[in-house]
Parts: sequence; C-alpha cells; structure tokens
Amino acid sequence: MARPGVPDLSGGGGPVIRVDSEIELRPLAEADVTQRYVDRINDPSISQYLISAMNGPQTIGDVRAMVLSNWHAADAVLFGIFSAGMHCGNIRLHDITRERAFLGVAVFEPHVKGKGVGRRAIAGLARFAVNELGIAEIVAGIDDKNIRSQRAFLKAGFDKTSRSPDGKGSLWKYPQNIS
Repeated sequence: MARPGVPDLSGGGGPVIRVDSEIELRPLAEADVTQRYVDRINDPSISQYLISAMNGPQTIGDVRAMVLSNWHAADAVLFGIFSAGMHCGNIRLHDITRERAFLGVAVFEPHVKGKGVGRRAIAGLARFAVNELGIAEIVAGIDDKNIRSQRAFLKAGFDKTSRSPDGKGSLWKYPQNIS
C-alpha cells in the first residue's frame, strides 16, 4: 500500500526500463536468483562495496529473501541490469519519497566491466526516477576506494556533494547542482 507522497512501486516489482538498444532494467524476481549470480556477488572485488555482504558471504536463500523483500516493498525496487539478455548486475532505488531516493548499483559480470553498462544503467534509472516518478533528487553513497563507481556516477550526471555519514565515502546527487 502506498504512503502519501511516495510513488508506489509494489505489486509486481516495478516497471521495465529500456535504457538503450543493449541495456534493459527490469525488476528482479526470485527466478532470476541463480548460483552464478550468488557466486558473482560473493566475489571479493564486488562484495567489498556491498552492504548486504557486511555479514559475510551470501547464500542462494539469503539472496532470494532479499529479492522477494524488494519485490514487495512499496518504497524500493531492485532491478536486474540485463545486457544482451544476460543478467550482469543490479541497480536499486530505495527509501523512496517524492523528495529523494537512494540509488545503489553493482555490475558483477567481468566481461561487461569497463564497457559503460553501469554508467548507462545509473543514468537511465536516475532519469526515469526524476522524469517519470517525479522524485526531486537521487542520492548515492560511494566508498572513497570505489573509483570505478565514482567515475560511473560522474559520467551519469551525478555530482559529489558531501561526506557520507559513515565517513568512508561521499554522497553524490542527481540532478547535478542540487544543494
């Protein structure tokens, strides 16, 4: 059930977003959780930046539960990033209100890294959230050590604005130049 002033994304997980001819974002469903997906997010080069990995390696059950939780959430949506039909990452909007939503992304397939998949997914979802859902700003917290993510967000139209509350990174906002 929607809360006043919050776009309701529950009941089916949310919309499908065609970013470009190669990239599609679609709500991640329990059936999308494969052992390959779990193995990829447990890779230390990926998991070092994932909040979900703070409690150690994820199991297929853990990931399915997280996907189902997002599927039914009224203030969050977890999209799979699909490139040429292959699930190669995730991007999530959460804590959504009309004023602000938070965005997190993880590209976990090695063969698409460095090809702009994350940047294009970030830009596509940010534009959709602002233009279609009417959310005033999108915020991302990025670890200072995660240079690839910083570059992707900058190229996607985000600006670095302040230190994150945990002191380990910075907050980035879209659209640019919002205080």
